[in-house]
Amino acid sequence: MSETEKNPRKKIHRVYDENLVQRCLASTTSGEKSMYGASKAFGIPVSSIRYRLSEKWTKKIRKGPPTVLLPEEEMKIIRWLKEIECKGFPVVKETLLHKVKMYLENSAKVNPFKNNVPGRKWFLGFLDRHKGEITMRTPESVTAASAVVSEQDIRNWFTRVEKYIQEKGRGEILLEPNRVYSGDETSFFLNPKTKAVLATPGNINIYEVEHASSHTNITVMFTFGADGSMVPSDVVLPMQRIHPELLRTFPDYGL
Repeated sequence: MSETEKNPRKKIHRVYDENLVQRCLASTTSGEKSMYGASKAFGIPVSSIRYRLSEKWTKKIRKGPPTVLLPEEEMKIIRWLKEIECKGFPVVKETLLHKVKMYLENSAKVNPFKNNVPGRKWFLGFLDRHKGEITMRTPESVTAASAVVSEQDIRNWFTRVEKYIQEKGRGEILLEPNRVYSGDETSFFLNPKTKAVLATPGNINIYEVEHASSHTNITVMFTFGADGSMVPSDVVLPMQRIHPELLRTFPDYGL
């Protein structure tokens, strides 16, 4: 017979992962979530959260050296990583380490890092402390993804964008077509590949002299508003200095 069966009134104290507890407390103290919201998100009872935040709690000595950044500071990093990921610009390891370096330099926080740059050990520890919230992934390029995009993919994208806007308290944007824009870029190669040419039958040596580098192209960004308006196109030319004659041929859009 178990201890609980012998004494049904005896309380069972569950032991939660300390990293999970710290993330839960950080989300509460930072104002990101209420105690109830944090309890549901991390699976920790409200009573335990309230106790850990009270003066009755005596912090136990953790094994190993303390983390350089406080749990609240690391939670800010997690929120930044998630937000910039939603915008389509996921962060690579080097960018994260560079951002932490900038933060340490601006805050004059004492740290053991060489030149204020966190190393591999800190990075792996950061990932371990935030399991389930952030991990290393291999992104799919937009060009490759657009080749197999489905209607459901588009609907899911709009759902995520709407959720993001609503979370930022800017839901009124969706009700004003003159504030909603969509854009895409395309490339015009200066030396496109010829599909077919007229040539002598049996001649296997058919060449074409390139008039420009095979990789040289002009990039044009087209942007349209939901109200039917068109934003002046952005044109990126493959040159450092633009010839005045070329500039004069570009439309000024009334500017």
